[in-house]
Parts: sequence; structure tokens; C-alpha cells
Amino acid sequence: MKKIFFILTGITMLFNFNTSLVAKAQAQIAGAEQSERVRYFYDALVPYGEWIWNAQYGWVWSPYNVPIDWQPYTDGHWEYTDYGWTWTSDMPWGWACFHYGRWFYDDNYGWLWYPDTVWAPSWVAWRVSNDWIGWAPLPPEAIWREHMGLEFSDDDEDDFIPWHAFSFCHVNEFVERNIKHHLANRALTITIMKESSHVSHSVKFRNERVVNELPFEKQIVKVVGHPITPRKLVSVNTPEQHGIFGNEVRMFRPEFKVKSQEGKVSNTPRAVPLPLSEKQPEIRNLINQHQIEMQNLEKMHSERQKVLKEEHARELQNPPPGISREQLIEKHQTELKANQEQIQREQQLLQNWHNREERTYTVPNAPPHRAFTIKDEEDKKDKISE
Repeated sequence: MKKIFFILTGITMLFNFNTSLVAKAQAQIAGAEQSERVRYFYDALVPYGEWIWNAQYGWVWSPYNVPIDWQPYTDGHWEYTDYGWTWTSDMPWGWACFHYGRWFYDDNYGWLWYPDTVWAPSWVAWRVSNDWIGWAPLPPEAIWREHMGLEFSDDDEDDFIPWHAFSFCHVNEFVERNIKHHLANRALTITIMKESSHVSHSVKFRNERVVNELPFEKQIVKVVGHPITPRKLVSVNTPEQHGIFGNEVRMFRPEFKVKSQEGKVSNTPRAVPLPLSEKQPEIRNLINQHQIEMQNLEKMHSERQKVLKEEHARELQNPPPGISREQLIEKHQTELKANQEQIQREQQLLQNWHNREERTYTVPNAPPHRAFTIKDEEDKKDKISE
């Protein structure tokens, strides 16, 4: 009996050892492929952001100088092309981060980009109602299978996309050129979500290419009052050549072929020296700057809350049809809570950045980049649906 026990124990240990080797090899291969993907974009994105090691996703990228309440797919507009609804970005790095890879929200850094090498008109999830169209960046868990389409690593994509990741606009404003000026207040998102439905399988593989098909083109045409003719999407050689020229949407969209080295992890991105400044400000000036930024953020939040409460007061005076006063009050409470959550997120983001900036301040002649911008935010008023 003892002999049988030791034999079984030995087999179990051997199985576990082999399983561990397989898992380790798979991890090495995945790491090599991820490093290869980073290489394609590394130099192009260094001037515009910071490469960060994330314990869950590996090397990811954080953009510099975006508003603290910024989120992906808001600086630019939607263009209807022969590839479907295509995001046209105003950012110099938009050719990469809105057409390749995925985005996810991190409590310490804000929105981070996960690199990948398959081009698409956009990588977003959609929601739609009679009045609203909404979109949110797809997370890394949304995996593209060539010739098959998009699938999630788990059962439901809603588990991976937080409500505050969505941007909503009225259907008749969806085709506006500067879409960020037409977005609903972020606090309204949580209640608009309940009124809208998820659009499944919008990113598809058609005619040997990735397209973004939506089922509500007719609804948009009806609301805007004129036909929407698709423009032809044309590839160009550099990001600087992108733009809309007549019936063409010109985009820089290089093709990448990842060649991983099996069992060997590729080199990780090298550290980039921070830019030198002619004169480094004193530490007390940096602390003063942080205090001013926190004050400006408080002003921005105060204005946002004021606008939201004013909208709630108007709704109580003239309630929307089909909703009782009790339901309206409950809706307002939900939106105020959502607004408070957004305020806390932004306060924490700014505090985390200040902490990192003060820690790295000791590097001689090299104050770090500003990750978020607060300037002029006190004059900004979020658009609320009337």
C-alpha cells in the first residue's frame, strides 16, 4: 500500500511540475508578445505620455496633459466611412491609441492604454436609446479573434466596463465635429444607462477587414434630417497626413505582424530620461502649485454640482412625461451620488499625481511631465440635457 501511495504521490508531483512548466512557458510567450506589441508604439508615444508597468496587464501607456476628467474617444468626432463608424481623433497620438489596443481605468493613473496590433475604426462598446447614443472604450479583456470577431475573456462585457466609462450625446448631435461639447453631464450617465440598450457585436470581420457596424444608421439619418454618405477610408504614410479631404478620410494605419520568440521574453521598454529644464523651481513653489490646482479642482466640482442641481430643479418644475415625482426624486439622488463618486475619483487622481511628482522631484534638473491639466477648468460648464 505504501508503494502505491508513493507512486501516486510521485505521479501527482510530476504532473504538477509539468503543469507549472507549461504555465511558465505560456507566460513567457505572452510576455514576449506583449513586449513586441509595445515596441511598435514605444518611440511614437514617448513624447506624449509615460510607459508604466501594470501588474495585471504589463506595459501600458498614460497620456500627458489631458483634463483630469478626460476619457478616451471624446476629443474628435465620429465619421461614417466604408469601414463603418470611424473615430477621427484630434490628438497627435490618436492614430495609435484609438485604433489599436484597448483602454482601462486605473484608480492611481486614470485612463491607461493597453497596446495591441490589430487596426479597427474604433474599439468601443455601444449603447443606444430613442434619444441617446453612448460609447465606451473596450478593455483588454475584449479579445479580437482573427476571422471570428470580438469576444470577452469572461461572460459579460458589462462586468469590465464601469458606468463612468461611457460618453453619451443626443442622437441628433452624434455627427457633430467637436463631440466633446455635446456630451451629457457625466452624472447623468448612470441614469441614461438604464434607459439604453447594449449593442452587441458591432466590431466585426467583413471582407477581410475589421469594420464597425451599428444597427441605428437609419435612426441617425431620420433625426439629422439628411442622408449620411460613407466616406472612403484611405491609408497614408505618416500621422501628419491624416484628415478629411473631400470624400476621403485619410488615416495612418500601419500593419503589424507580431513574431514572438517562444520561451524567451523580449526586452522590456527602456527607461526614458525626463526632459531637462533650464531652471528647476523650488520645492515650495511646487507645493504652492499643487495647492492652487486642488483649489481649481474644487471650483470645477462646485460649478458642476451647481449646474446639476439647477437641472434637477427645472425637472421638478416640469417633470418628464411618464415619470412620477417619487421616481424623479430617486433619479436625482442617483445622479447626485454618481456625481459625488466622480468628484472623489478626480480628487484621488490629482492627489496621486501630486504625490508622485513630489517623490520624483529630487531628480536633478528633471521635474516630471504634468499628467493632468486643471487650468481653465473653472470656466468649464458641463452640458446638461434640457
